[in-house]
Amino acid sequence: MLRADRQVRAGLLTSLVLCAVFCVALGTAYPRLLEQAAPYGAAVPAALTAALLLVTVAQHTPPRARRPHRRLLLLAVQAVLTYTPLLVLGEPWLSALGFLLGAALAQLPRPLSLYAAAGVAASGPLIIVLLPVDNRLGFRVALDTLLVGLVVHGIVRLSRLTSQAQTDRTRAAALAVQRERDRVARDLHDLLGAQLSAVALKAQAAEAAAHDTDAVRRELAGIQHLARTALADVRGVARGRLALSLDDELARARSVLTGAGVTAEVTGPAAPPPPDLSGVLGAVLREGVTNVLRHSDARHCAITVERGAEGVRLVIVNDGVRSGGRDAHGSGLPGLAARAEESGGRLTAVTDAGGRFRLTVELPVAGPPVAGPPVAGLPVAGPPV
Repeated sequence: MLRADRQVRAGLLTSLVLCAVFCVALGTAYPRLLEQAAPYGAAVPAALTAALLLVTVAQHTPPRARRPHRRLLLLAVQAVLTYTPLLVLGEPWLSALGFLLGAALAQLPRPLSLYAAAGVAASGPLIIVLLPVDNRLGFRVALDTLLVGLVVHGIVRLSRLTSQAQTDRTRAAALAVQRERDRVARDLHDLLGAQLSAVALKAQAAEAAAHDTDAVRRELAGIQHLARTALADVRGVARGRLALSLDDELARARSVLTGAGVTAEVTGPAAPPPPDLSGVLGAVLREGVTNVLRHSDARHCAITVERGAEGVRLVIVNDGVRSGGRDAHGSGLPGLAARAEESGGRLTAVTDAGGRFRLTVELPVAGPPVAGPPVAGLPVAGPPV
């Protein structure tokens, strides 16, 4: 509805400007038109002028649907109304040639429009030669035709560009909104999925240790901490300020996996990845660990982060593949693949011959690796898993 309203306003503005140009162009010649039409009455030039004005406005008003046949028909009618009245009104009616030239430039495809415009511009001097008037008027008629035609074409072209720019702006805004929705949905899936999975595991552990008051308290404290962290993450997603740390996610992955009864082997990078990749790796690691907890029966999980001269590689391997193939590992893999592609990397997820599920994310980096201290509590990178 908004787009239609804008098109209506653009068409109305174009019509008003064209009417103003039309009145200026033919208004100066109208006294001479009355003199030429004296034998036929003043109604003849008035009717012809009104008809030509209506056709000109209709020719350039943007229709709701593209109708090339309608435009060609109007262009033919405009040509008839431009040349036929010359038999009655003579040389003063040549002021209408500029509107036909502008219509030819605006409505016909290239290069046909250029040929038609050249023909209309040349027809004025040729008609002057055939009429019983001063041939020196030919140059003035040709110049007026070109000027009026270019003005009409410029008005129509500007109106179309403005309408197209408004349409593109609306489309870009809708695309930006959709991208933001996709980002929020993906981040909420990755973050809340991991947090809620951890809460569920903590609740199960508390239920299993119901006889041990201290253990239950520890699990409830862990649930409280996870809930607060999840709340902070949701606020960060809503504000677009969420930044995950690879170091924190590695330590968290070890804690969550161990708490779920999975033997965790976590190997951090010898050199820290660039800050812009740390958040991507952290998000991928969190979702990867969530998939291990929710969609596998793993007893052992190995996480390795390596940084080489060309990029950073994150590998998550677990031995708890369920029946059902790759789809059994959840719906988060497309989101992880999208994160990797946005950073110029790639994601692969395969089940090897030993029945282990291997998730690999490779991201490129710019520049050589920078040496730094190993992640606290994690061994320095060793051989690939």
